Amino acid sequence: MTQVDVDMMEEELKLESAYRLAGYETMQRNLQQAKENSMVDTATPIGQAFFTHKLLAVKDTIEQWLIKNMKPKAGVKPNYTFLLEDLKREFRTEDDEVDIDTISSICASVTLSAILNALTLKGEKGNYLNDVAAKAGRGLYYEYQMKAFENWLKTQDTNKGALAGIEKRVGLHYRYVYLKQAMSKCGYAAPNWDSQNTAIRTLGTAFVVLAQEETNYFTLEATMDTPSELIPTEQFTEAWQRNEDNMLEHARQSCPMIIPPKDWTSYEDGGYYGDLASFTSLLRLKYLDTIFGKQYKRRLMQLDIPQVYKAVNSIQATPWVINKQVLEVLKQCRQNNYIPCSSENGNVLSLENDDAPKQPASTATDEEIKAYKKKAVEYYKGLKRRMSLQNRANTIINTAERFSSYAHIYFPWNMDFRGRIYPIPSFSPQSDDLNKGLLLFADTPPCQHEEDIKWLAITGANLAGVDKVSYDDRIAWVYQHEEDILASAADPMGHQWWLQQDEPVQMLAFCFEWAKAKQWIVAHGSIVGWVTGLPYAQDGTCSGLQHFSAILRDPIGGKAVNLVPQDKPNDIYAQVAEKVNEFLKKDAVNGTLDEWDEKKLRMKFGTKTLAQIWLNFGVNRKVTKRPTMTLAYGAKKAGYTAQIMEDTIKKAMREQGEACVFTQSNNFQAAQYLAGQIWDAVGQTVVKAVEGMDWLHKCAKLVTKNSNVVSWVTPLGLLLQQSYVKFDIEIVKLRCAGKRYRIYTPHQNGQIDKSRQTNGIAPNFIHSMDACHLQLTVCKCKDAGINHFTMIHDSYGCPMSQVDIMYKLVREAFIELYTEHDVLAEFKESLQYLVTKELPAPPKKGELDLNIIRDSKYIFC
Repeated sequence: MTQVDVDMMEEELKLESAYRLAGYETMQRNLQQAKENSMVDTATPIGQAFFTHKLLAVKDTIEQWLIKNMKPKAGVKPNYTFLLEDLKREFRTEDDEVDIDTISSICASVTLSAILNALTLKGEKGNYLNDVAAKAGRGLYYEYQMKAFENWLKTQDTNKGALAGIEKRVGLHYRYVYLKQAMSKCGYAAPNWDSQNTAIRTLGTAFVVLAQEETNYFTLEATMDTPSELIPTEQFTEAWQRNEDNMLEHARQSCPMIIPPKDWTSYEDGGYYGDLASFTSLLRLKYLDTIFGKQYKRRLMQLDIPQVYKAVNSIQATPWVINKQVLEVLKQCRQNNYIPCSSENGNVLSLENDDAPKQPASTATDEEIKAYKKKAVEYYKGLKRRMSLQNRANTIINTAERFSSYAHIYFPWNMDFRGRIYPIPSFSPQSDDLNKGLLLFADTPPCQHEEDIKWLAITGANLAGVDKVSYDDRIAWVYQHEEDILASAADPMGHQWWLQQDEPVQMLAFCFEWAKAKQWIVAHGSIVGWVTGLPYAQDGTCSGLQHFSAILRDPIGGKAVNLVPQDKPNDIYAQVAEKVNEFLKKDAVNGTLDEWDEKKLRMKFGTKTLAQIWLNFGVNRKVTKRPTMTLAYGAKKAGYTAQIMEDTIKKAMREQGEACVFTQSNNFQAAQYLAGQIWDAVGQTVVKAVEGMDWLHKCAKLVTKNSNVVSWVTPLGLLLQQSYVKFDIEIVKLRCAGKRYRIYTPHQNGQIDKSRQTNGIAPNFIHSMDACHLQLTVCKCKDAGINHFTMIHDSYGCPMSQVDIMYKLVREAFIELYTEHDVLAEFKESLQYLVTKELPAPPKKGELDLNIIRDSKYIFC
């Protein structure tokens, strides 16, 4: 090692230590903040663990006490007797019996919550039994008021939904305020325990004492001069500290590196060098403590997978540098209180939060109050989302600034359990537009050919979203907009054309590089010799369906996803959208009519109405893209519904407000309806893919029937295993602080999760194939002299000057993967020994000749 190398290694180790410490301190602050907010029992994993660990035992003990003390007795009665009578009156089962289960759950919950906060948040005045008992009793009083109001509402003809919003309130204080306002608005006289503080404390004391016997979390100690105080037992203190130390021990932040990452040579050795090294492994695995996991890890340690190591190591050896020009512009944007953000409407994330809606005057009408509440809910939801985006954006810019002084930075990479390769730090080339726009390759080779400029032009068009047309049309688009491109490069703050494009920050980086390229050509007569660190990325067309179509030699699916050579790229998402619109037009004329659902007391919209809603909204490729893409990864109609709700409907309602065609009454039905239309349209387009998925499910089902996990080996020799295991779930139902809870405590039972093994195999297998293709492509490119890679599963990036090489090799690797390997037959062979009868034969293949992929311009483009 030279002295420079030694110095850089020392600085790298200091950097890793700093990020390790930063993670520790962040976790420490979070724990402290939880303590300061008196929320330890509910706000931290440790508190939740201690809460749930003893909840059932405390509940059972309190239940037996309640049964005994709720029986009628003669003689002098305890002062809390009338409180128990109130609880008996309000909490009833459907058979009109006392709901002792719910009462005891509430009592246990409020008592344990008060105890844990007392034991972990001890103040100067101590944790006296009297105070803890009062908190437990007041919590029970709140629940009693809630139930009494709820019962009263059932007797009324109006205001039945008065409590509907209480579960949306965060925090006990806000829920209690909401409850009081709701009772007042409805003219309901709340049951009053306020004059019975002594009785409340006495009842709370009984619960605390019962909890002491069951938990062994504390003792009760008193002297002649001081009342009884809760003192944590040594066992509790040590257990709490041990859990807190363990949480802090595993807290860390990952970061880019300033020297090339350590090559992966085994499952446990590679990536970071110092304090962060122990937190990473080659594969990101779960459930390694099960019998299946332990066996799998032993086999992993013995694997000889040189090409897999070569692929991961080649990617992480890529040198990068911060794009200082882009960084300076982003800092200016931030000074002007906004940050470019492709996920926001208008591509601008404001750093100035709008003023909250003004509360209505005391003379406001019910309609005005209702309108205010609706605006307030939307405002606070939007505020929370914006703050999250703002924090993320600021972190990215600050990290870029921190690493901008280094001539080279690197990113350690590893794989998930399917073999997909990921960077370990969150700040990385695989992040969002803001992050990717801040990164350039370092030390790239110069352009060698006159035509290299075409790849730069195509990059610009792709970043503008002009990527579903031919290469020639993309190049033409750039020259048509060259004036805007050069103006953006010369004055990015004054001419913000770049900000209007699909990927604004990466487009800004492109504008800077295009201007430099034009200057070079003027000075040197051609692009040859020009150096740029801007990556060129070749993206697959609906990668999962490409792999299924190739595996099954499907000519129809292959044409839809560009395996077949064509003059222009086929857009399967647009094809599906076109078919869906045909379905919609038919239903809009001949569909079913709306009906009133008496059971659910709501309108059941007919297909005629739902079709008209979607035609008015407009179904295009953006609407159909994610459902179509995820078919190959196991998405079903229910998954489609959730995607449509999240990606399209909620976004439209948020952005369009009252002008939106979607409403609270029709949105879910609209999502379900369109999910069915897309499902049918996709099924007509890629029939073979559905056959392939069904076959994988059948094989997995037979394997799990014998209580075996599904495992297979990729063509590059990487052993993969679905380690989904089954848990016995202990369920506790309770109601606390105005909300109904189910507390689930999982316990491994040593069995596999047959359902997840079966449902997960299609997406996991096809992900393993696209990961294998990526690994094979990287190895071939490395042998051909490419040393810079930016890879995102089905997006393969390299320097602009070497695109021609990767362009050919990405196709060669794809052909080789499926001509030299019959991956379904190999998959069947790897599973056959795990079953007692012959697995079904793979689906019959079509007649697609994979060799034509060499001539397909748009399989990756």
